[in-house]
Amino acid sequence: LANAKISTDYSSTGTSFTIKWGKVTGATGYKVYKYNGSTGKWVLVKTVSGANTLSTTVSGITPGSVIKFKVNAYLTKGTKTYYGKTKDYLYAAALAPASLKSSYTATTTSASVSWNKVSGATGYKIYKYDSANKKWVLAKTVTSASTTSATVTGLKSKTTTKLKVNAYLTKGTKTYYGKAGTTLTIAAK
Repeated sequence: LANAKISTDYSSTGTSFTIKWGKVTGATGYKVYKYNGSTGKWVLVKTVSGANTLSTTVSGITPGSVIKFKVNAYLTKGTKTYYGKTKDYLYAAALAPASLKSSYTATTTSASVSWNKVSGATGYKIYKYDSANKKWVLAKTVTSASTTSATVTGLKSKTTTKLKVNAYLTKGTKTYYGKAGTTLTIAAK
């Protein structure tokens, strides 16, 4: 059996993860495992029947935790089960999406925005879309999880700007990011 390549295209509600992986030809199904750092062992959290079912939701997650997942294809022949191997893992933080609220106040060069609080987060990163270069650029870092509003500066008068916010979680020397939810287009005065 080939490696069941786990995708980085996942979603999290903060208490659950929906994860995806690539199809393995000839598989009976897939086993989803979560790593237990305390015991140093992989724990089976889901068995997915059918070679064509390529996603599942794992619940019961503590918000703010960092989870390591892997997926192994399996094949059942008679009374025996065989497993594919994998060196492919997903590291992800249990953070709900951060969504910007539709109400905001703007001046000619700045806008004050707010968003939902994300349980387990260290803080938030606010990004504005650079349409000229077609990429998101960091506009503001909020270092408190309980602070759910900020003022973004550097806007141009009479111009619209698209914003998004991502919750982030710092563990040791590593930083993990939650997904952005609702974005917001603001108009400077």
